[in-house]
Amino acid sequence: MSRQHTFAIAHGPDWTHTLGKSTFLDVSLRQNYRKYQDRAYADAYDWRYDAATPPNEPVNDPASTGGEWTSPASTRSPTPIW
Repeated sequence: MSRQHTFAIAHGPDWTHTLGKSTFLDVSLRQNYRKYQDRAYADAYDWRYDAATPPNEPVNDPASTGGEWTSPASTRSPTPIW
């Protein structure tokens, strides 16, 4: 049975500046971080991974998935959302 672990955090500052009685400027910056792990054993270098038989077809090969990577182990989105 595999062990799945997810860690995610989002943080950032907000700034509001009043320009007039009915005009204001609102700025918000955010950074999102997400780490996902799906392993059968806690250690990535466990010897039991090598003892397993090879898969029937490649798992993350762009040629077998239509040119796209299917499941990255870790994703990070440093792009600010406005």
